[in-house]
Amino acid sequence: MTDERDDDAWPDLHDAMLSGLRVGWERGDLVLDLRLQASLVRIRATGLRKLEAGRLQRWGPKAAIGQVLGPRDVAGAQELVLELRSGDRLRIQAASFDLERP
Repeated sequence: MTDERDDDAWPDLHDAMLSGLRVGWERGDLVLDLRLQASLVRIRATGLRKLEAGRLQRWGPKAAIGQVLGPRDVAGAQELVLELRSGDRLRIQAASFDLERP
């Protein structure tokens, strides 16, 4: 389920599997690799400003997304929040987000 998204062109990412997260520190970018049914979906953040990510897995080792909030305008940036079924949350602030289907 998605909520508060400015861009309605994004697919519903509920139950997509998070398979990777890469940060290009020098470039200030971030890439999230997701598996949505039988296809790969990539979220690319450019102008990375903030990343909060924990992997505590309070509800067990699950990589599935429960809810996506954003991207939305927050404090002069775009913010995307992924809530995982493990109980973990990724909060990313960047200049922009793009969704790719490689």
